[in-house]
Amino acid sequence: MLPKLMARASPAGDDRVRNALQPLILVYGASEATRSPAFWQAYYRALAPLPVEALARGVEDYLAAPDSEFFPKPGPLRALCDKHAEPIFKAASRARRALEVPQHKRTPITDEERARVAQMAREAGEKLSLTGAAAWPQPPGGEMPSIAGKADEGGLTAQMRELMARRAEA
Repeated sequence: MLPKLMARASPAGDDRVRNALQPLILVYGASEATRSPAFWQAYYRALAPLPVEALARGVEDYLAAPDSEFFPKPGPLRALCDKHAEPIFKAASRARRALEVPQHKRTPITDEERARVAQMAREAGEKLSLTGAAAWPQPPGGEMPSIAGKADEGGLTAQMRELMARRAEA
């Protein structure tokens, strides 16, 4: 998958830039400037680093724009292409970073480690059996009232209010 993403994100290069701009020359006409190597150098510098797909989609966007009346300048055309290049570059970058993450080697558990874990489980079970429900301290005056039911404006249930009143009398 990475080779495909890297190929998709590879720079278009000068020849592909010139080929991608040919439809614009046909639609908007070719001026004398298009015959000059200096004219094309500006477009090569701006567009050659972009992926071919992004370049093609940017040219399509420019052709479809209602306000496109002239052959585009390199900067505005680059801006149209950049929005298509960004997801391509991100996907390639994420795939490359994912391959660079070191794979953790899983080491098998030894018999000694298994025995230690079993011993800890036995000790925890013994401690829990010693501290069962009978070992928990009981609240003074017996059991706690149920907290189920509708609470009053103070946030207490009727049963809790009764318990508080009994304790206050004692």
